[in-house]
Amino acid sequence: MARADKRNLPATGIDGDRLSSLPGEILSHILSFLETKYAVSTSILSRRWKYLWTRVSILDLVDSLHVPSQEPRDLAFSRFVDRVLSEHMNLNSVRRLRLLFSTNSRPSSSFWCKMELDSHASQLEEIDVRPPRHSGMRGLPQSFYALKNLMVLKLDFVMLTPGDGYVFLPSLKVLQLFSVEITDCESLARLFSGCPVLETLRMKYCYSSISDKNENYVITASLPSLKNLAIIGTGGHDPNLCLIVVDAPSLEHLHLEDFEEFGFCGSSQLPCLVSARIDIRWTHEEHPLIGFLTHISNAKKLWLSGRILVINHVLPVSPHYIFPLY
Repeated sequence: MARADKRNLPATGIDGDRLSSLPGEILSHILSFLETKYAVSTSILSRRWKYLWTRVSILDLVDSLHVPSQEPRDLAFSRFVDRVLSEHMNLNSVRRLRLLFSTNSRPSSSFWCKMELDSHASQLEEIDVRPPRHSGMRGLPQSFYALKNLMVLKLDFVMLTPGDGYVFLPSLKVLQLFSVEITDCESLARLFSGCPVLETLRMKYCYSSISDKNENYVITASLPSLKNLAIIGTGGHDPNLCLIVVDAPSLEHLHLEDFEEFGFCGSSQLPCLVSARIDIRWTHEEHPLIGFLTHISNAKKLWLSGRILVINHVLPVSPHYIFPLY
């Protein structure tokens, strides 16, 4: 194809490039869809672009950053995060936050202070946070437990420590906890009770730091909107976790896998249950899950581990609906 003759192109009446002629609000909106490291890099383009990234509504900070620096890589990323949080014009305007540190990162001691938000003014709808595993920043800011617009909360390698503070997440629909340390069962119970419209709950490799193993901890979680529930494993940690009694009459999909003393049972029938996948190590009749199996006999699809040896004695369900797990 012949190269177009610029002399024959219609005049636009715009000096310079068209992108830079857009209003600053639109440019910041466009930058929100880039990884934050790329959005920040646009600041070198011109004086017009220098501060546009400080108004982005999405912060996507992942420790895959490669920046020219004389510092060790673990410090370079942490300092980059500090810069972003310090220079952003209004953190309460951020709608999505993804902050994933590597294991060796060394964030500053004042990191969470920069993340304290106004729980009423904050526009945050989605949080995905993974601090370094062995660091002093595993406890979340108290404001994270009272964000009125938050709909998705994903936490990895944190300590669940709402303490005595206010816990209310009225818009939260998805809660995902991966390798989260439960410092006390009261905190977990208060978190559940503060999520009145929760639809999806996933707990994977969560564990307890409760010191008194002789105490019986029972959590009754009333989750009337819950549709999807998955509790998987104890991650090789001390499995001494609370017994969770779930009241979820709207539950549609249930997945329980690979845990021992981490108990689970249901306090009500599950009339909406579509599928259940049960794969646990215990084969003793006194395990609290065994009595619960009678509550899921109406599931349209049921997967059961071959390790549940007492299943024929407790589950009155047609074998056409049972799919063994091996």
